[in-house]
Amino acid sequence: MSFSSFIPTFPRARRRNLKFCEIEALLETLPHITLLLELATNRILIANANAAEFTAYTRAELVNLHIEELLPGFLEGVKKIEDGGIKKRVTAKINNRNGTCEEVLVFLSPLNEEGSCVVATIESITMIEEKQAELERQEARLDGMLALCQTTQEQNIQYSLEKALKIGK
Repeated sequence: MSFSSFIPTFPRARRRNLKFCEIEALLETLPHITLLLELATNRILIANANAAEFTAYTRAELVNLHIEELLPGFLEGVKKIEDGGIKKRVTAKINNRNGTCEEVLVFLSPLNEEGSCVVATIESITMIEEKQAELERQEARLDGMLALCQTTQEQNIQYSLEKALKIGK
């Protein structure tokens, strides 16, 4: 049974469908750009608010959009592998409404046994690189502070020993 077979097309009926609403609510709580994709039809079923904010599309525009319109070349990267599963991580580009394109990392989690519906969690590669650079800066600061503390402790010990030796004379 396809996931989309239980998603009614009318908004009122969609709201009554608890399974769909529960999935939608769960995806909304995630801090990343998150989409529910139906690979059988190559359409976006759900887009969280972060996806709308990042792409400058409305959520209504994102829902039912063909995956390739938002993530050109993505479907080629999601080719089936020998064990019947799908790749768990794909590098792609995401189109924004203003016409710019940004490289992103897409993490995929199958939602059903067939793998026709997947949750795609998307993170900008630029943001990943910025986070990594910030971590490296923080690590360098910590190393510097530890070296300073160690030097100060060594100086204090040396000063104390010199003072003790002077008193002992």
